[in-house]
Amino acid sequence: MGCTFSLIFALLGLIYGGFGGAFAGFLIGGLIDALFTRSRSKKATHYYQGQDFTEHELYLAAYVAKADSNRLLRSEMEYVRNFLIRNLGSERAQSALLRFRNILNSNLDIQPICSDLNKHATINEKMVILHFLFGFSSADGEMRQEELNAIWEISQRIGVNRTTFEAIRSMFTGYYYGRGYYEQQNYGK
Repeated sequence: MGCTFSLIFALLGLIYGGFGGAFAGFLIGGLIDALFTRSRSKKATHYYQGQDFTEHELYLAAYVAKADSNRLLRSEMEYVRNFLIRNLGSERAQSALLRFRNILNSNLDIQPICSDLNKHATINEKMVILHFLFGFSSADGEMRQEELNAIWEISQRIGVNRTTFEAIRSMFTGYYYGRGYYEQQNYGK
């Protein structure tokens, strides 16, 4: 859409006002193009900076780990470590991993984090979080019901619908249950 209005207004200016009208139309169209480009780029802006987003992911992963009888397996810790190295680099990953260990030893209240994510995160950012949590919970080769319940609770709190939850879950389990599954499985109860 870059210069669409510039060309249209220049053409109209040429027809109705000659070369002077074409020049004026081109300038007016350029201003309109600039307004549309600016408003479109604001919509694509993400709220979260990398550090905040990673911090939220670590809190939510700790919540899932605590839901699983408060146990954290070596494979799950390795998953978090590899995730942090891929996203932050080796040096920053070490400090984030120490932060994760501290989070695991604290009392967790995920409501403020989920509320913040529900208000400010894009659907893509929410899907990244769920993908990370499913990967984390299945890192030990199995996804326990307690972990699944915790991820479903997080999903609801951050505003991700059932279909999206199921689609991401099916990437890790290979099953897509569709409508009615939650009533049958009694998630979150």
